[in-house]
Amino acid sequence: MRSLMGWMVGALLVGGVTMGAAPAHAEEYVNVDQAGDVRAHDLWGDGDMPSGYRPERRQADLVGYTVRYGLERVRVELRFRELDRRDPVLHLQARFAYLDDGELETGIVGVTADRRVPGGEPYFSPVGCDVMWHVGYQANKAWLSFSASCIGTPDWIQVNPVAFATDADTSYWFVDSRFPIYGPHGEKQFGKPVHRGVWPTPPAPPSRVRR
Repeated sequence: MRSLMGWMVGALLVGGVTMGAAPAHAEEYVNVDQAGDVRAHDLWGDGDMPSGYRPERRQADLVGYTVRYGLERVRVELRFRELDRRDPVLHLQARFAYLDDGELETGIVGVTADRRVPGGEPYFSPVGCDVMWHVGYQANKAWLSFSASCIGTPDWIQVNPVAFATDADTSYWFVDSRFPIYGPHGEKQFGKPVHRGVWPTPPAPPSRVRR
């Protein structure tokens, strides 16, 4: 498995798919994640806290997510056991995959929140894109949305949600993801494909917009 430093480099990079007929109704993918499976990682290797699972840690413990893919936007809702402002830095991501001219491509949409900007600042790779987002501390949820045209409006998209957080010692990162970020052979892993289509009643967009 790749190092956490590799994950973080991928997280902070900021930057024609063949289109078919969209289905009559867009798909919604709802999935759950096991509670109590946050892992601690010693990023720099010079601390005194061992790496491993931290089942007692509720903060930024991912417990589920929902993906919706409408005609124009992809929207991801992340759900947590607890989500508050206690951590110095918080990265909430939806890592995604899609087909581009027959090749599987990947990207990241996310938001970084800290004590200076608790509402968060968005990022998107591999290109620039209009991102809508909201970090709902009281609801223990976060929402991320982006224009499908930024990646060529593919027929489907796959998502793996990931949360990174620090505690007071910023050499340690706490990580939780629905699927392992990398498989046994280094391949990136994602959930099932969610197909593009029309929403009878479009979901309300997140409240913050960054172009």
